[in-house]
Amino acid sequence: DDSTSVALRAEIDGKPVTAVSDDAFEGCAALTSVTLPDTVERIGEKAFYFCTRLASIVIDANVKSIGKLAFHGCAGMRYVAYQGDLAAWCDIEFDGMGANPLCLSYTETRRRLIVSGEVIEGELAIPDTVEEIKPYAFVYCGVTGVVLPDSVARVGEYAFWSSGISSLTIGRGLTDIGDEAFRSSALARVDAPDLDTWLRIKF
Repeated sequence: DDSTSVALRAEIDGKPVTAVSDDAFEGCAALTSVTLPDTVERIGEKAFYFCTRLASIVIDANVKSIGKLAFHGCAGMRYVAYQGDLAAWCDIEFDGMGANPLCLSYTETRRRLIVSGEVIEGELAIPDTVEEIKPYAFVYCGVTGVVLPDSVARVGEYAFWSSGISSLTIGRGLTDIGDEAFRSSALARVDAPDLDTWLRIKF
């Protein structure tokens, strides 16, 4: 068996590992699982590009940004385990669709997002500490509905692209929905607190 599970070290020669560098594991066909230490703050461009057998990755809450095409071509991905909370996941800077490991690549098998040990499924209630859902945050996530609290002012572009949601409840604070935030979803119903809130939103 040539499969490989990798747990990255937190230190090398006494220095903390703060990033997975660009192209670090590009095309590594044997790689099946990766666990990142809590020192990592950034995953670089094409870091796991076309790691076709990569089935799972454990990402710590300290990861703040993921580079372009970092997980593009990872057709075998089954789940993403995020060690932070849902509010922190909403705040990650994904540089394009292929930066999010949830994004499907040449497969119709939906990936699971596990946040602090809980599978994200059914109706997704965004915490009231969130002010913005960053672009691409929940692409292909597979939830059935989303409830936004009054604290959320912006939903980024492609945030719920192909997520499968059928219902959306928005809060009074929402003022901006990014381009194609709900593209290719099954959205059939939107509930707003009042007409003024709806008319204030910039699409």
